[in-house]
Amino acid sequence: MIDSHFHVWDAGARDHSWLSAAPTLELRYPIERYESEATRLAIDGAVLVQVLNDAAETLEFLDVAGASPLVEGVVGWVDLTAPDVEEQLAALQESPHGRFLVGVRHLLEGEADVDFLEQPAVFRGLCAVAKCGLTFDFMGRTDQLASARRVLERCNELRIVLDRAGKPLLSDLGAFNWREHLVAMARTGRVAAKFAGLANEAGPGWSADVIQPVVDVLLDTLGPTSLMFGSDWPVCLMVASFDEVVDLTRDCFRGLDASELAGVLGENARRVYGLAPASLVA
Repeated sequence: MIDSHFHVWDAGARDHSWLSAAPTLELRYPIERYESEATRLAIDGAVLVQVLNDAAETLEFLDVAGASPLVEGVVGWVDLTAPDVEEQLAALQESPHGRFLVGVRHLLEGEADVDFLEQPAVFRGLCAVAKCGLTFDFMGRTDQLASARRVLERCNELRIVLDRAGKPLLSDLGAFNWREHLVAMARTGRVAAKFAGLANEAGPGWSADVIQPVVDVLLDTLGPTSLMFGSDWPVCLMVASFDEVVDLTRDCFRGLDASELAGVLGENARRVYGLAPASLVA
């Protein structure tokens, strides 16, 4: 199994003001704690994903990957609007553990502009990300998905990973044309989605029955080869345990054959993020 989406943080070492809106989460979740939980659940590798729009955090995460037996990739952050974005990306890739950088993410939810990704400076930055062979993780609101679709269609090398499956409104999957955007993005062959954080989207009363309709749309539009399991640990702990998230994934994808399920649980993440083949991982 490959966990395509988890986090670590230490609010004592760097400002994590967003935690004020998540009082049930602790101020420190170190890599050792994740490794203990993931190993217990037979997870073989994982992708560490940025929490802050902060380049210093990305360098720290790359060092974490260099020292961890489980972390096989890092989705970091770079200032997409910077005139020297290409140089910034090169510096990250050439850093001591830069080989672990597999993608870039920007916390779009905090951007008021629904078309933020289409701002000229941002679009240029996204094209630089693509040129470097990196993915872009979309962590935005559903009303920002249309802009992501247009960017994907304009930048022919860009590959987008939809965190939280593009954040559909579970009470109304038709809102903001979520399904239609997935269909159009799928035509490019350069989009994937993570089955991660959906219990959080559903809230404390989540159940497989509530989340299954999302999975059905994902399978119908993107197909099983473009979907990836992710725990979203420790954010998931607000509503579910690590064990429950794994069980939810297996339950929602129970209709797949063995090969398709193996893809969702690990091999798709290896391909999408360009992780080393399982046979080469120590």
